[in-house]
Amino acid sequence: MLQTSALPSFVFVADDGGERVFRPADAVGRISAVAEHIRSLKKTNACVGLLFRSEPNLVLNWLACLLAGLRPLIMQYPTRKQSREYWLDSVRNTIAVAEVEAIIADGHCARLVRDMTSVIAQSELDRLKDGANESLVLPDFTIVQLSSGTTGHRKAIEFCSAALQRHVVDYNATLKLSSDDKIVCWLPLYHDMGLIACFVMPMMLGVDIVMMDPMSWVRRPELL
Repeated sequence: MLQTSALPSFVFVADDGGERVFRPADAVGRISAVAEHIRSLKKTNACVGLLFRSEPNLVLNWLACLLAGLRPLIMQYPTRKQSREYWLDSVRNTIAVAEVEAIIADGHCARLVRDMTSVIAQSELDRLKDGANESLVLPDFTIVQLSSGTTGHRKAIEFCSAALQRHVVDYNATLKLSSDDKIVCWLPLYHDMGLIACFVMPMMLGVDIVMMDPMSWVRRPELL
């Protein structure tokens, strides 16, 4: 179960070392507005892709998908280390294998994938009026992650919240994380360790997260 009042803070470290803080508990009106908007566009339980760098809108829209009864899938953001043609081909493959019915994306990616499936640009969501500023509870949900893609195109894997909770409890029996701890992450959030250990787990445990985009870390590893 996720409850916005108990969710941790996110600190996003920029390329220049600057920081942006995102607290889900302070953004429930915005999360509610986005959830209501995308709920009206997509059928319940649809898989919705998210194309953002590691930034506040990624977290906000991921939570909004859960609130709307949708299955969010964080997709790989394009980078200079991968050809644009290969990246576009991998997006098409992900849309097919995960049956992605829509993609929520920043302005850059919205333009790149607009001919592949239904696209909801962040600019469209930015124009929404905030909803009720009341704490939100997400008792049961399902998410989709991608495999690493080491041996070919990435494959989609689905997890329900009950399975995630069991994993977090088992994992934390060894880690013994508490609200006094912090997790620092530069990993991509579309598969295994980045998504589960450094994103879902700290949210379930209420452990604050410091996050930098993978390419920010590649460019300036000393940021870590």
